[in-house]
Amino acid sequence: MRISSLFVGLIVFSASLLPGQVMEDIRNMTLGTQPALTVMLPGASTKFAETAWKDYVKSYGKLASVKKSKESVLAGIQILEISTTEKLNVYNLAEPSGNDAKMIVWFEMGDKFVSAAGTPEAYRLQTYTYLYQSSYGSPEVDQTTPTLKHVQVAEDGLSVRLEVDGLQVGHVHELHAAGVKSADGLPLLHEAAYYTLFELPRSEAAE
Repeated sequence: MRISSLFVGLIVFSASLLPGQVMEDIRNMTLGTQPALTVMLPGASTKFAETAWKDYVKSYGKLASVKKSKESVLAGIQILEISTTEKLNVYNLAEPSGNDAKMIVWFEMGDKFVSAAGTPEAYRLQTYTYLYQSSYGSPEVDQTTPTLKHVQVAEDGLSVRLEVDGLQVGHVHELHAAGVKSADGLPLLHEAAYYTLFELPRSEAAE
């Protein structure tokens, strides 16, 4: 699943109407507080945003109203650019914002909602080591790029578990998490972490 596909789709939606801005957010909705993408539409009304969204998504299916809510949902649709196997429920809600409007969109896939922190694209991992020699210093050598296979965000949103293929014993592992944002859309104060791996557990080393 690619979070970039979600951003691109919503950017196309906003560009087809008015110059807008797409941002990731945490918003309350029918199913609790969930990760969302918000499209800001300067000078638009909520009615205009709702009509435009309905027209934009009609090729995927028919919007249905969510009971006891102002939200609408596209249920059980497939977006091949996001997943070739799993279907999604796409919730949306138009809200006023001063003289503007904003369209809030939630993507539910399986039992979780899609967020940037929960996708491999939010992270960048590389490994390297140094030459151990009598002279001072060494360039970074033997660089590799492990594969992030799976990302699982904790229910409280305060930690994340990364499943990595290609860990290198004896290497420095440099992880960047530039795609991870707070509930207010703020980036991490320090988005880089470094760890030197000296040993793998026996079961993992045997794989």
